[in-house]
This record gives sequence, structure tokens and C-alpha cells, in this order.
Amino acid sequence: MRLLLDTHVFIWLIGEPERLPGLTLGAIRDQHNDVYLSVVSLWEIIVKYQIGKMPLPEPPGSLYSCSEGKTSYWQSTS
Repeated sequence: MRLLLDTHVFIWLIGEPERLPGLTLGAIRDQHNDVYLSVVSLWEIIVKYQIGKMPLPEPPGSLYSCSEGKTSYWQSTS
């Protein structure tokens, strides 16, 4: 299955995964699913962070990385 995450779902996933319903979290973590995040969501996060409307534990650039055509995201272990 292909999943396109909304910005707030991504923010909850990396910072407060307990806020996501179990079915949603399970679908995101299922290795058989392809999970996507729009570039527009990254832009939204960066802009809100820069104007002080979105406090994050780390700068937005550390939330994701790109390699070999794949993008991965940082996920809290808490």
C-alpha cells in the first residue's frame, strides 16, 4: 500500500507517536507499505520552524535524509 502522510501525522510520528491511532501507526510501520511525505510538508515544517511557530527537538534538516533515491525520516525512540 502507498501512504502519503499529512504534515501533522508526520510531526506526531516523529515526536508524539502515541497520538496516532494504532491502525495508522501500524500501517506506517508496516515494511510492506511505501510511506511518502510531500516536499510541501517539508517546506511547511521549515517555514513554521523559522518563524517560531513550530518548536522541534532538532532543526528540520535533521528530520529526514536522502540517499539512493530513497528518503528516510528521523523517528524518536521514546
